[in-house]
Amino acid sequence: REMTRKFHFIALLSGLFAIAEDNFEKEEVYFNIPMNKKNFYDVLLTNVRYKHKITDVAIRYTYQFKQQKLYKLIDFSDVLEGESLQNALFHKTIDAKGRELSSFS
Repeated sequence: REMTRKFHFIALLSGLFAIAEDNFEKEEVYFNIPMNKKNFYDVLLTNVRYKHKITDVAIRYTYQFKQQKLYKLIDFSDVLEGESLQNALFHKTIDAKGRELSSFS
């Protein structure tokens, strides 16, 4: 994520320089850029209890502000398991040792 922040900063800075120097490429070139894909998951949990069985799952976190505090939550709408894990990439792997998925944060 740090590299992504760095690239965003460079892109914004480059855009500001282009505006200041009135130096623009043709806007049609922009549409040749491929769409972003969500390749990485935050965590691969191995040996986790999910849907009443022990399996491996990939999760992404989502962040929410509540009462002036930032909370990190599992995005249950985007959980991978089984065969779907074959092409996924992970930032971190944790052995859940049989714990229920809902007990992680």
